[in-house]
Amino acid sequence: MFLSKNKRITLFFSSVILCFLGGLVFVSLSSQLYQQDTLAQVIHVKNEPPKAVTDEKGNKESHITQQLTVKLLNGSLKNQTFDITNTFSASQIKNQQYRKGNKLFVTGTQNPLPSLTIVEAKRDTSLFVLTLLFVLLLFIVAGRQGIFTFISLCLNSVLIGTALLVYRSQNDQLLLPLFLIISPVLIFSTLFLLNGYSKKTKIAGIATLFGTYLTFCIGFIVITLLQHKGLHYEEMELITRPAHTIFLTSLFIGCLGGVMDIAVTITSSLTEIAANNSALNQQDLKQAGYSIGSEITGPMINIMIFSYLSGAIPLIIIFLKNQMSFNYTFSIVLSLELARALVGSIGIVLTVPITIFLASRILSSKVKEGKI
Repeated sequence: MFLSKNKRITLFFSSVILCFLGGLVFVSLSSQLYQQDTLAQVIHVKNEPPKAVTDEKGNKESHITQQLTVKLLNGSLKNQTFDITNTFSASQIKNQQYRKGNKLFVTGTQNPLPSLTIVEAKRDTSLFVLTLLFVLLLFIVAGRQGIFTFISLCLNSVLIGTALLVYRSQNDQLLLPLFLIISPVLIFSTLFLLNGYSKKTKIAGIATLFGTYLTFCIGFIVITLLQHKGLHYEEMELITRPAHTIFLTSLFIGCLGGVMDIAVTITSSLTEIAANNSALNQQDLKQAGYSIGSEITGPMINIMIFSYLSGAIPLIIIFLKNQMSFNYTFSIVLSLELARALVGSIGIVLTVPITIFLASRILSSKVKEGKI
Protein backbone atom coordinates (compact mmCIF):
# COMPACT_ATOMS: atom_id res chain seq x y z
CA MET A 1 0.00 0.00 0.00
CA PHE A 2 1.46 3.33 -1.09
CA LEU A 3 1.40 6.42 1.09
CA SER A 4 -0.47 9.48 -0.11
CA LYS A 5 1.51 12.51 -1.29
CA ASN A 6 0.77 14.50 1.89
CA LYS A 7 1.85 11.60 4.09
CA ARG A 8 5.07 11.17 2.12
CA ILE A 9 5.83 14.88 2.51
CA THR A 10 5.08 14.73 6.23
CA LEU A 11 7.25 11.64 6.64
CA PHE A 12 10.10 13.26 4.72
CA PHE A 13 10.17 16.47 6.74
CA SER A 14 9.73 14.56 10.00
CA SER A 15 12.80 12.50 9.07
CA VAL A 16 14.77 15.65 8.23
CA ILE A 17 13.84 17.26 11.56
CA LEU A 18 14.76 14.09 13.47
CA CYS A 19 18.13 14.00 11.68
CA PHE A 20 18.59 17.66 12.58
CA LEU A 21 17.92 17.02 16.28
CA GLY A 22 19.97 13.82 16.30
CA GLY A 23 22.92 15.54 14.67
CA LEU A 24 22.73 18.40 17.15
CA VAL A 25 22.77 16.00 20.10
CA PHE A 26 25.65 14.02 18.56
CA VAL A 27 27.84 17.10 18.03
CA SER A 28 27.05 18.43 21.51
CA LEU A 29 28.05 15.15 23.16
CA SER A 30 31.00 14.24 20.92
CA SER A 31 33.81 15.16 23.32
CA GLN A 32 35.29 11.64 23.32
CA LEU A 33 35.75 11.74 19.54
CA TYR A 34 38.55 14.32 19.86
CA GLN A 35 41.58 12.06 20.20
CA GLN A 36 44.30 14.65 19.47
CA ASP A 37 42.72 17.69 21.17
CA THR A 38 41.91 18.38 24.80
CA LEU A 39 38.42 19.75 25.31
CA ALA A 40 37.22 21.68 28.36
CA GLN A 41 33.99 23.35 29.43
CA VAL A 42 33.73 26.61 31.36
CA ILE A 43 31.88 26.00 34.63
CA HIS A 44 32.53 29.31 36.40
CA VAL A 45 33.47 32.83 35.29
CA LYS A 46 34.65 35.82 37.33
CA ASN A 47 35.21 39.10 35.47
CA GLU A 48 37.57 41.68 36.94
CA PRO A 49 36.87 45.44 36.55
CA PRO A 50 37.74 46.80 33.06
CA LYS A 51 41.03 48.66 32.63
CA ALA A 52 41.34 51.52 30.14
CA VAL A 53 44.25 51.10 27.73
CA THR A 54 45.57 53.63 25.21
CA ASP A 55 47.80 52.49 22.35
CA GLU A 56 50.54 54.45 20.56
CA LYS A 57 48.00 55.78 18.05
CA GLY A 58 45.80 57.25 20.75
CA ASN A 59 43.04 54.65 20.44
CA LYS A 60 41.34 53.93 23.75
CA GLU A 61 39.93 50.56 24.64
CA SER A 62 38.93 48.58 27.70
CA HIS A 63 40.69 45.34 28.62
CA ILE A 64 38.90 42.84 30.84
CA THR A 65 40.52 39.93 32.66
CA GLN A 66 38.50 36.80 33.36
CA GLN A 67 39.22 34.08 35.89
CA LEU A 68 37.81 30.92 34.36
CA THR A 69 37.23 27.58 36.00
CA VAL A 70 37.08 24.80 33.43
CA LYS A 71 36.41 21.07 33.58
CA LEU A 72 38.19 18.72 31.20
CA LEU A 73 35.81 16.65 29.06
CA ASN A 74 38.26 14.11 27.63
CA GLY A 75 41.78 12.78 28.02
CA SER A 76 43.57 11.21 30.96
CA LEU A 77 42.59 14.11 33.27
CA LYS A 78 38.89 13.98 32.38
CA ASN A 79 36.53 15.65 34.92
CA GLN A 80 39.38 17.48 36.68
CA THR A 81 39.04 21.25 37.06
CA PHE A 82 41.60 23.96 36.35
CA ASP A 83 41.78 27.73 36.63
CA ILE A 84 42.65 29.76 33.52
CA THR A 85 43.21 33.50 33.15
CA ASN A 86 41.83 35.07 29.99
CA THR A 87 42.26 38.72 29.00
CA PHE A 88 40.23 40.20 26.16
CA SER A 89 39.63 43.65 24.73
CA ALA A 90 36.24 45.26 24.26
CA SER A 91 36.56 44.82 20.49
CA GLN A 92 37.52 41.12 20.95
CA ILE A 93 39.79 41.28 17.90
CA LYS A 94 42.51 38.97 19.25
CA ASN A 95 40.87 37.28 22.24
CA GLN A 96 37.22 36.70 22.97
CA GLN A 97 35.03 36.73 26.03
CA TYR A 98 34.00 33.35 27.42
CA ARG A 99 30.85 32.53 29.33
CA LYS A 100 29.68 29.68 31.49
CA GLY A 101 28.91 26.65 29.35
CA ASN A 102 31.34 27.52 26.53
CA LYS A 103 33.54 24.68 25.32
CA LEU A 104 37.23 25.33 24.64
CA PHE A 105 40.19 23.59 23.09
CA VAL A 106 43.07 23.78 25.57
CA THR A 107 46.67 22.70 25.82
CA GLY A 108 48.50 21.71 29.00
CA THR A 109 51.96 22.08 30.50
CA GLN A 110 53.73 20.54 33.54
CA ASN A 111 55.94 23.45 34.72
CA PRO A 112 56.06 22.40 37.55
CA LEU A 113 52.32 21.87 38.18
CA PRO A 114 49.70 21.04 35.54
CA SER A 115 48.27 24.19 33.93
CA LEU A 116 46.11 24.91 30.91
CA THR A 117 46.21 27.49 28.13
CA ILE A 118 43.28 28.28 25.85
CA VAL A 119 43.87 27.45 22.19
CA GLU A 120 40.49 28.51 20.79
CA ALA A 121 36.77 28.15 21.32
CA LYS A 122 34.97 25.04 20.09
CA ARG A 123 32.79 26.34 17.26
CA ASP A 124 31.76 23.23 15.37
CA THR A 125 28.44 23.00 17.21
CA SER A 126 27.37 26.44 15.99
CA LEU A 127 28.58 25.71 12.47
CA PHE A 128 26.76 22.38 12.49
CA VAL A 129 23.53 24.04 13.61
CA LEU A 130 23.80 26.68 10.89
CA THR A 131 24.52 24.03 8.26
CA LEU A 132 21.59 21.87 9.30
CA LEU A 133 19.31 24.90 9.48
CA PHE A 134 20.34 25.85 5.94
CA VAL A 135 19.65 22.31 4.68
CA LEU A 136 16.32 22.15 6.50
CA LEU A 137 15.14 25.48 5.07
CA LEU A 138 16.37 24.45 1.62
CA PHE A 139 14.29 21.28 1.74
CA ILE A 140 11.22 23.07 3.12
CA VAL A 141 11.26 25.95 0.63
CA ALA A 142 12.50 24.16 -2.51
CA GLY A 143 11.20 20.65 -1.83
CA ARG A 144 12.48 18.11 -4.34
CA GLN A 145 14.63 20.72 -6.07
CA GLY A 146 16.18 21.51 -2.70
CA ILE A 147 17.39 17.93 -2.42
CA PHE A 148 19.07 18.11 -5.82
CA THR A 149 20.52 21.51 -4.95
CA PHE A 150 22.10 20.02 -1.83
CA ILE A 151 23.45 17.07 -3.82
CA SER A 152 24.99 19.42 -6.40
CA LEU A 153 26.53 21.49 -3.61
CA CYS A 154 28.13 18.39 -2.10
CA LEU A 155 29.35 17.20 -5.51
CA ASN A 156 30.90 20.57 -6.33
CA SER A 157 32.56 20.68 -2.91
CA VAL A 158 34.11 17.25 -3.54
CA LEU A 159 35.35 18.29 -6.99
CA ILE A 160 36.86 21.55 -5.73
CA GLY A 161 38.40 19.81 -2.71
CA THR A 162 39.93 17.16 -4.98
CA ALA A 163 41.37 19.87 -7.24
CA LEU A 164 42.92 21.61 -4.24
CA LEU A 165 44.44 18.34 -2.98
CA VAL A 166 45.95 17.68 -6.40
CA TYR A 167 47.30 21.24 -6.48
CA ARG A 168 48.85 20.88 -3.04
CA SER A 169 50.80 17.83 -4.11
CA GLN A 170 51.92 19.23 -7.47
CA ASN A 171 53.68 22.34 -8.76
CA ASP A 172 52.68 25.92 -7.97
CA GLN A 173 51.31 26.77 -11.43
CA LEU A 174 48.73 23.97 -11.62
CA LEU A 175 45.84 25.62 -9.74
CA LEU A 176 44.43 27.77 -12.56
CA PRO A 177 44.63 25.04 -15.26
CA LEU A 178 42.88 22.62 -12.89
CA PHE A 179 39.90 24.91 -12.41
CA LEU A 180 39.79 25.77 -16.11
CA ILE A 181 39.47 22.04 -16.80
CA ILE A 182 36.92 21.10 -14.12
CA SER A 183 34.65 24.13 -14.58
CA PRO A 184 32.56 22.49 -17.37
CA VAL A 185 31.99 19.53 -15.04
CA LEU A 186 30.92 21.89 -12.24
CA ILE A 187 28.56 23.76 -14.54
CA PHE A 188 26.83 20.86 -16.28
CA SER A 189 26.64 18.61 -13.21
CA THR A 190 24.85 21.38 -11.31
CA LEU A 191 22.46 22.19 -14.15
CA PHE A 192 21.79 18.52 -14.90
CA LEU A 193 20.89 17.77 -11.29
CA LEU A 194 18.56 20.78 -11.12
CA ASN A 195 16.92 20.64 -14.56
CA GLY A 196 17.69 17.19 -15.94
CA TYR A 197 18.80 16.63 -19.52
CA SER A 198 16.79 19.39 -21.16
CA LYS A 199 17.08 22.34 -23.52
CA LYS A 200 17.21 24.59 -20.46
CA THR A 201 20.33 22.78 -19.24
CA LYS A 202 21.98 22.99 -22.66
CA ILE A 203 21.28 26.70 -23.14
CA ALA A 204 22.27 27.75 -19.62
CA GLY A 205 25.36 25.53 -19.66
CA ILE A 206 26.67 26.76 -23.00
CA ALA A 207 25.92 30.40 -22.09
CA THR A 208 27.72 29.97 -18.76
CA LEU A 209 30.77 28.45 -20.43
CA PHE A 210 30.98 31.17 -23.07
CA GLY A 211 30.36 33.97 -20.57
CA THR A 212 32.83 32.66 -17.99
CA TYR A 213 35.74 31.98 -20.33
CA LEU A 214 35.21 35.19 -22.32
CA THR A 215 35.07 37.29 -19.16
CA PHE A 216 38.12 35.62 -17.65
CA CYS A 217 40.08 36.10 -20.88
CA ILE A 218 39.26 39.82 -20.84
CA GLY A 219 40.30 40.15 -17.20
CA PHE A 220 43.44 38.06 -17.68
CA ILE A 221 44.56 40.04 -20.75
CA VAL A 222 43.98 43.42 -19.10
CA ILE A 223 45.77 42.42 -15.88
CA THR A 224 48.68 40.90 -17.80
CA LEU A 225 49.09 43.91 -20.11
CA LEU A 226 49.11 46.20 -17.07
CA GLN A 227 51.62 43.85 -15.38
CA HIS A 228 49.39 43.57 -12.28
CA LYS A 229 49.86 47.27 -11.53
CA GLY A 230 47.44 48.57 -8.92
CA LEU A 231 46.87 45.11 -7.44
CA HIS A 232 48.28 44.76 -3.94
CA TYR A 233 48.96 41.19 -2.82
CA GLU A 234 50.10 42.18 0.69
CA GLU A 235 47.07 40.55 2.32
CA MET A 236 48.21 37.25 0.76
CA GLU A 237 51.80 37.55 1.97
CA LEU A 238 51.54 34.54 4.30
CA ILE A 239 50.73 32.22 1.40
CA THR A 240 53.73 30.18 0.28
CA ARG A 241 52.36 29.72 -3.25
CA PRO A 242 52.36 32.36 -6.04
CA ALA A 243 49.80 34.97 -5.01
CA HIS A 244 48.96 36.07 -8.55
CA THR A 245 48.03 32.51 -9.58
CA ILE A 246 45.70 32.13 -6.60
CA PHE A 247 44.16 35.54 -7.33
CA LEU A 248 43.53 34.70 -10.99
CA THR A 249 41.92 31.42 -9.95
CA SER A 250 39.63 33.23 -7.51
CA LEU A 251 38.83 35.68 -10.32
CA PHE A 252 37.74 32.79 -12.53
CA ILE A 253 35.62 31.14 -9.82
CA GLY A 254 33.93 34.46 -9.02
CA CYS A 255 33.08 34.94 -12.70
CA LEU A 256 31.64 31.44 -12.85
CA GLY A 257 29.22 32.06 -9.99
CA GLY A 258 27.84 35.35 -11.27
CA VAL A 259 27.64 34.23 -14.89
CA MET A 260 25.80 31.00 -14.06
CA ASP A 261 23.26 32.90 -11.97
CA ILE A 262 22.37 35.31 -14.75
CA ALA A 263 22.37 32.59 -17.45
CA VAL A 264 20.02 30.31 -15.51
CA THR A 265 17.65 33.17 -14.65
CA ILE A 266 17.26 34.38 -18.24
CA THR A 267 17.07 30.86 -19.68
CA SER A 268 14.39 29.76 -17.21
CA SER A 269 12.33 32.89 -17.84
CA LEU A 270 12.47 32.62 -21.64
CA THR A 271 11.69 28.90 -21.50
CA GLU A 272 8.53 29.58 -19.51
CA ILE A 273 7.53 32.42 -21.85
CA ALA A 274 8.03 30.23 -24.93
CA ALA A 275 6.13 27.33 -23.36
CA ASN A 276 3.11 29.52 -22.59
CA ASN A 277 2.95 31.38 -25.92
CA SER A 278 3.57 29.36 -29.06
CA ALA A 279 3.00 32.42 -31.28
CA LEU A 280 6.27 34.08 -30.28
CA ASN A 281 9.11 34.26 -32.80
CA GLN A 282 12.84 34.74 -32.25
CA GLN A 283 12.61 38.53 -32.23
CA ASP A 284 9.85 38.46 -29.60
CA LEU A 285 11.95 36.23 -27.38
CA LYS A 286 14.94 38.55 -27.81
CA GLN A 287 12.88 41.55 -26.73
CA ALA A 288 11.56 39.63 -23.72
CA GLY A 289 15.10 38.54 -22.88
CA TYR A 290 16.52 42.05 -22.98
CA SER A 291 13.63 43.27 -20.85
CA ILE A 292 14.42 40.59 -18.25
CA GLY A 293 18.16 41.26 -18.52
CA SER A 294 17.78 44.99 -17.94
CA GLU A 295 15.74 44.28 -14.81
CA ILE A 296 18.15 41.84 -13.18
CA THR A 297 21.54 43.17 -14.30
CA GLY A 298 21.58 46.07 -11.81
CA PRO A 299 20.69 44.00 -8.73
CA MET A 300 23.12 41.24 -9.74
CA ILE A 301 26.01 43.69 -10.13
CA ASN A 302 25.21 45.21 -6.73
CA ILE A 303 25.14 41.75 -5.17
CA MET A 304 28.50 40.96 -6.78
CA ILE A 305 30.11 44.17 -5.49
CA PHE A 306 28.63 43.99 -1.98
CA SER A 307 29.51 40.32 -1.52
CA TYR A 308 33.17 41.01 -2.29
CA LEU A 309 33.52 44.29 -0.42
CA SER A 310 31.69 43.20 2.73
CA GLY A 311 34.49 40.82 3.72
CA ALA A 312 37.01 43.67 3.74
CA ILE A 313 35.10 45.92 6.17
CA PRO A 314 36.83 44.65 9.39
CA LEU A 315 40.28 45.14 7.87
CA ILE A 316 39.34 48.62 6.61
CA ILE A 317 38.28 49.63 10.12
CA ILE A 318 41.54 48.32 11.62
CA PHE A 319 43.62 50.28 9.09
CA LEU A 320 41.67 53.51 9.61
CA LYS A 321 41.78 53.17 13.41
CA ASN A 322 45.57 52.90 13.19
CA GLN A 323 45.86 56.27 11.43
CA MET A 324 46.31 54.85 7.93
CA SER A 325 45.22 57.27 5.22
CA PHE A 326 41.95 56.69 3.40
CA ASN A 327 43.65 56.28 0.01
CA TYR A 328 46.29 53.89 1.35
CA THR A 329 43.70 51.79 3.17
CA PHE A 330 41.45 51.36 0.18
CA SER A 331 44.30 50.72 -2.26
CA ILE A 332 45.80 48.01 -0.06
CA VAL A 333 42.64 46.36 1.25
CA LEU A 334 40.23 46.72 -1.66
CA SER A 335 42.36 46.44 -4.79
CA LEU A 336 41.85 42.69 -5.19
CA GLU A 337 38.21 42.80 -4.13
CA LEU A 338 37.41 45.60 -6.57
CA ALA A 339 39.16 43.73 -9.37
CA ARG A 340 37.10 40.61 -8.65
CA ALA A 341 33.89 42.64 -8.44
CA LEU A 342 34.58 44.54 -11.67
CA VAL A 343 35.51 41.45 -13.68
CA GLY A 344 32.48 39.61 -12.29
CA SER A 345 30.25 42.55 -13.24
CA ILE A 346 31.65 42.50 -16.77
CA GLY A 347 30.76 38.81 -16.88
CA ILE A 348 27.18 39.53 -15.84
CA VAL A 349 26.78 42.18 -18.54
CA LEU A 350 28.34 40.01 -21.27
CA THR A 351 26.28 36.95 -20.35
CA VAL A 352 22.97 38.73 -20.92
CA PRO A 353 23.28 39.02 -24.74
CA ILE A 354 25.01 35.64 -25.02
CA THR A 355 22.18 33.87 -23.17
CA ILE A 356 19.48 35.79 -25.02
CA PHE A 357 20.98 34.93 -28.41
CA LEU A 358 21.27 31.21 -27.61
CA ALA A 359 17.91 30.94 -25.86
CA SER A 360 15.90 32.87 -28.47
CA ARG A 361 17.47 30.94 -31.34
CA ILE A 362 17.02 27.48 -29.83
CA LEU A 363 13.62 28.07 -28.24
CA SER A 364 12.10 29.70 -31.34
CA SER A 365 13.11 26.68 -33.44
CA LYS A 366 11.59 24.36 -30.84
CA VAL A 367 8.37 26.40 -30.88
CA LYS A 368 8.14 26.04 -34.67
CA GLU A 369 8.67 22.29 -34.37
CA GLY A 370 6.07 22.07 -31.62
CA LYS A 371 8.56 20.48 -29.22
CA ILE A 372 8.21 22.96 -26.38
